[in-house]
Amino acid sequence: MSEHILIQDQVGGGLLRPIECISEMVFGLFMALTFVAALAAITSGNAELRTMFVAALSCNLAWGLVDAIMYLVRTATDRGPSVAFTRAVQAASDASNGRRLVDHRLHERFLLRTASKLISATKIEAIRAATSASPHTA
Repeated sequence: MSEHILIQDQVGGGLLRPIECISEMVFGLFMALTFVAALAAITSGNAELRTMFVAALSCNLAWGLVDAIMYLVRTATDRGPSVAFTRAVQAASDASNGRRLVDHRLHERFLLRTASKLISATKIEAIRAATSASPHTA
């Protein structure tokens, strides 16, 4: 076991990473509390409190839009290297160059002391073939 160290830079394939999930829950709680407090203030009948409600609602809507845009930007930047890798393997002049690219990518993404014991040449070829046959790169 000490010979094999495998560290993956991105774990899981879910929509959000654990820290993002926690952040979204906390921000959602803040937004809900702001909305509830502003709603309580609007029922009092004071015009200034109604202005506060509109401001709180506008702030929550703006935050939601910013959060959505940041998610899209983060997703696009996270997928960029994978798209570039797929295109490079598909554009490789021959299978041996494609295998070399796959092998290099595995060493970049994972820390492998003894890669040859963990990933056989057959598996690297299978990865290359599947990547080359991928119908789209988005």
